[in-house]
Amino acid sequence: MLCFNKSEMSCNAIRTLVESFENELIEKGLEIVVVDNGSSDETPESIPLLKRELMNENILIHYVRLNENIGYSVGVNIGLSHCRGKLVGIVNNDLLFPKGWINPILNIFMNDSNIGLCAPYLSNATGIQNVGVSFENYENMNLFAQEFMEKSRDQHHFVQRVIGACMIFRKEVLDLIGGNDFWYGLGNYDDDDLCLRTIIAGYKIMIVGGTFVHHIGHLSFNQVPGLIQACYWANTDKFKLKWKLSGEKDYYGNYVIPDSVLNRPYSRESDFFPVRLEDFESKSPVYEKKNNERYLLIADWSNHLSKWKAALMKASLNHQECEVWIPENYFDKYGFKSQMDHLVSIANQIGIGTRVSMNFDSVPPVQLLNFINNYKGVIRVQDDFVNQYIVYLAEGISLDII
Repeated sequence: MLCFNKSEMSCNAIRTLVESFENELIEKGLEIVVVDNGSSDETPESIPLLKRELMNENILIHYVRLNENIGYSVGVNIGLSHCRGKLVGIVNNDLLFPKGWINPILNIFMNDSNIGLCAPYLSNATGIQNVGVSFENYENMNLFAQEFMEKSRDQHHFVQRVIGACMIFRKEVLDLIGGNDFWYGLGNYDDDDLCLRTIIAGYKIMIVGGTFVHHIGHLSFNQVPGLIQACYWANTDKFKLKWKLSGEKDYYGNYVIPDSVLNRPYSRESDFFPVRLEDFESKSPVYEKKNNERYLLIADWSNHLSKWKAALMKASLNHQECEVWIPENYFDKYGFKSQMDHLVSIANQIGIGTRVSMNFDSVPPVQLLNFINNYKGVIRVQDDFVNQYIVYLAEGISLDII
């Protein structure tokens, strides 16, 4: 569970999650990993207090405190790096869990080994997963949930996507696909991408009848005005380009995924995104230490809130040699080359020019650490969650940060 501020909401989510499980199930062991994504409210005090209240020999709660908000996609990955169970759930902190919601999902996993990802019906979602209800209090929600779960117990649906608010995976699926694609930064389309890689890895996705969870929705995103829309439009373009989509949408407004994508062979090189430093490949014949004097600039290039242009000009002012990495499987190569050439031209005209090279190569996710280690260091960019992850990795291997 990832949280950013909203302390009371996070505590309610954790408490109702624990209370939703029957004793017989808890006796088999329940592990909850709470990642605090740099909260500035009471979260650093309230979660440890709740941990001491709820933990016992069968309930283990890990509290992972991050110094800054590193974004949803990577924040979830940090949580996944601590998970050890045979079933792993990615759950938001804006959820309330009714009693018994998990039982039909466990039955599905027990009876069909081809299903790798299950999700409940949600009060606030998209497509057929959306129930479209709201509640004044937990008691009303729980009453509705029990009635809805009874009526819907046979309404199972195989789908190509579910939203990321509440996803339950087989651990073996995550062993194949890893975590979220870091290029989605703060979030949006990270869940679509995760679902596609689940299917490519050979597993089915099901919305499970007889389940229901209350989802409030977007409260963390909404703490910064304009943030969710900037991420949405930036990540829409990345998602379409990465998966080579035409832009056609289905009845529910989701992009139509061609059979050429759904049926292509699984490749660890392209489909696995590491969640731990040790998951990256440690040696590569492709990347050698050739750029000892260059700094690497990686950013969420299409997100208009990113300050990557200011970072590039600052590097020019300091006469730093740098290389910008704009992988063409996520970004429009020719559009960004034109932008970059224009900025370098301006820098040269005002006398702060520097040597800037452009790299449009596609680097396999498992090779990312080797690729970064090919440089003297990385350039920090303000208001950029993709760059924050790169800085996080660079610090982990003791590279310079400027």
